[in-house]
Amino acid sequence: MSRMANKKQIQKQKTGFLNVIAAIYAYIIFLIFPLFYTNYYFNILASKYYFYCVIVWLLIGTLLLYGIINYQQIIAAIQRKSFPEWLRSLRKPDLFLILLLITMLISTLQSDYILESLWGNTGRHTGLYLWLLYGASYFIVSRNLKFDKNLLNAFLISGVLVSLFGITDYFQMDLLYFKRQMQDAQKAIYTSTIGNINTYTAYIALVVSLAFLLFATEENTKKKIYYYIAVVIGFFAIIMGNSDNAYLSLLALFGFTPLYLFKNWTGVKRYLILVNTFLITAKMIHYINIIFEDKVIGVQSIFNYIADFKYLTLIIIGIFLIILLLHFYQKAFKDKIQDSIGIWLRGFWILVIVLSAAGICYCIYKANTDPAWGTSTLLEYFRFSDSWGTNRGYIWRKIMELFNGFSIPRKIFGYGPDTFKILMVNNFYPEMTSLYQVTFDSAHNEYLQFLITIGLSGLLFYLLFIGSSLVYMIKRSKGAPHVMAIVFAVIVYSFQAVVNINLPITMPVVMTLIMVGIAFSRNEYSKAKED
Repeated sequence: MSRMANKKQIQKQKTGFLNVIAAIYAYIIFLIFPLFYTNYYFNILASKYYFYCVIVWLLIGTLLLYGIINYQQIIAAIQRKSFPEWLRSLRKPDLFLILLLITMLISTLQSDYILESLWGNTGRHTGLYLWLLYGASYFIVSRNLKFDKNLLNAFLISGVLVSLFGITDYFQMDLLYFKRQMQDAQKAIYTSTIGNINTYTAYIALVVSLAFLLFATEENTKKKIYYYIAVVIGFFAIIMGNSDNAYLSLLALFGFTPLYLFKNWTGVKRYLILVNTFLITAKMIHYINIIFEDKVIGVQSIFNYIADFKYLTLIIIGIFLIILLLHFYQKAFKDKIQDSIGIWLRGFWILVIVLSAAGICYCIYKANTDPAWGTSTLLEYFRFSDSWGTNRGYIWRKIMELFNGFSIPRKIFGYGPDTFKILMVNNFYPEMTSLYQVTFDSAHNEYLQFLITIGLSGLLFYLLFIGSSLVYMIKRSKGAPHVMAIVFAVIVYSFQAVVNINLPITMPVVMTLIMVGIAFSRNEYSKAKED
């Protein structure tokens, strides 16, 4: 009996230690990583990349040291589980990530530029090496981290600080002297401790998504206020970030969250509060731009159409009245009605999503087949050309030309991780420099980037990894709010990735969110809730 108790105590100590190192890693990535820099914007990508590499190697090194000290227990544990049993213990996200890494390895070995594929040193440092680090940290954290409700709060603290710094940059205050050595033409496209405004708004979208869901589901008044403040700051930051990729993030956030929140009237009310908050924020920024015209950068994006809409004030008042009616209805009949709605409202919202998607497809079709259709400049967002999306149209067209010319093995495994710049220089350098005076080193579309660099198989396994991770979190957590906040943050990131770049500035945060979400979805989350 004493021997059994001793074994349990050893196992508990082992589990506790592994949880601690996994938690330290997650806290560093959530709290410190977004704020880290060395030489302002001049090496922001390299700084964050090397910082992340060091943190992961410290995580791996600590685990290896632990394994050396406890090698007898490790060997015994390995011997107790056969290879078929180990395979059965893999979750679908685990399996698809392993297959993705194997595909990247094959892609690297068959590339004409093996070293460049390994390190990503001619691109954005997203070669095989970085993905192996993602894989190592994923398996350590997702299997050993226990539920810790303060992790997401730490994420929001850092996110709010990054947002506030970005807002001061919009007012051209440059509090930390990030821009004093920059050219004037570059100052508007770099902000906060993240860098390029496209990357910045991608990160802020994660912050807004987490705060959005946590506010909409929180019952504690103090926490609810904290989350709401984080949402408001995030809304200001994402609009003032001045990047059109932000509207894709917000479209996904406002479009998909009702599928979770519209199961009760409280969720509907909180959702409407957040919609109105966003509209009011857009209106306030519109007035800020007028009052402080000579002090702010100014918004030059799709948000102008929202702020200038002549019926916006009436819409805000109308939503406010609906919120009041819902609130008093719940208060007056709280003993006679159920808060639960059922599935009819979510079913209706699915219909709204389908019809909206059909409407967008129609607009795209008409804008690109009938040049005389529509006169609004808003329709230019639907009309594709080489100049569309700051020359993304040109890049995407060239990608498909290259891909169509690939051999079958290259179509399956790609040209090599993060070798996009090499491809473009080798094939289109004179054309690029004459037309745009620049060399494109990224597809500005995460999925097309994977298609051309790691092939159809790599893109497929990446999508399956993301998709299976979301399904695992939703099913295993049974809709737990903290996990669902992570789910929607990943969905929002995946949505805006259609026009953005996979970088070691935002991707370490996204991968860590997935690790944490999967870890929280294990049985420990249910136990933590019961406690």
